[in-house]
Amino acid sequence: MMPKFWRLAAECLFAGLALTSVTVVCYRLHFNVATNVLLLMIFVVLTARLGSFFSSIFASIVAAVCLTYMVPPAFSFRVTDPLDGVAIIAFLGTSFIIAGLMAKMRNLAEEALSSAAIVDSSEDAIVSKTLEGIITNWNASGERLFGYTASEAIGQHISLIIPFDCRDEETVIIERIRRGERIEHFDTVRVGKDKKPIEISLTISPVRDASGNIIGASKIARDITQRKRIERELRESEDRYRTLADALEAQVQLRTQELERRNAELRNLATLLETREELLKTFVKHVPAAVAMLDRDMRYLQVSNRWCADFSLDSSQLLGRSHYEIFPDLPERWRHLASRACP
Repeated sequence: MMPKFWRLAAECLFAGLALTSVTVVCYRLHFNVATNVLLLMIFVVLTARLGSFFSSIFASIVAAVCLTYMVPPAFSFRVTDPLDGVAIIAFLGTSFIIAGLMAKMRNLAEEALSSAAIVDSSEDAIVSKTLEGIITNWNASGERLFGYTASEAIGQHISLIIPFDCRDEETVIIERIRRGERIEHFDTVRVGKDKKPIEISLTISPVRDASGNIIGASKIARDITQRKRIERELRESEDRYRTLADALEAQVQLRTQELERRNAELRNLATLLETREELLKTFVKHVPAAVAMLDRDMRYLQVSNRWCADFSLDSSQLLGRSHYEIFPDLPERWRHLASRACP
């Protein structure tokens, strides 16, 4: 805050001293009032041009005071003629208007310089063009992206960087810009000076004049070649994995069908064995001899009617029970022979 304050104070002091010096010169040379007004106005304009708005206002007030000192009666701060008073007030008002206009022009110039610096320092290519497609602005990133310098591109038609198969896009873009539309994230392809394709994402906005009329378009182009390459690689990778997954699924279906076929065969075989076992049990039951079917653990599976008659037993008492349980007095050597026969 202090440096700014002291700078403002220095501007006001300089303006006061300069205007006082001009007044002294006018006094020594006996200039008429019109000449005095002209000289004082010149110094007010210079102060407004070189200094701040506040210092130019201060200079305007000091100049009005000096002018009051020099109008008749000269060398006093009294104004007897009403017309001189009106002239001094008009001078002061004009000075204020000039100070305001100069301040506004300075602000606009600073904003323009700031905008130009932002455009030049942007990482994205920024290109402006008329509605007829003539390039009017081309920043440093545009030079890096497309290879054309600003002097080479400005004044050329925008088709300079548009491939032949994308020319119809420009017509559609211009029509939308004429309607005042803003186009965002429009992915397309452009060509550089070396005629190599460049994949970019465009953001396009209408450019308006002071009256609000659309006079052109501003394009922000971002290089997305790397992003597109990664997207293509991801798609190709997804396609490979999808193909692999489909092939794996086909193999799984094939194996599943094979297993189902084998299971069906096993079920059929089991059914056949069960049928044959039932037939064998039926045969054993009705065979005209004492016959018994036993498993490895010497449990009864089936006995003939003759077996039951010979040992005075019922088949319901035998099936599922151990032979050693029915005949506990069997010699040990018979048990040993049975274990060797059915290990």
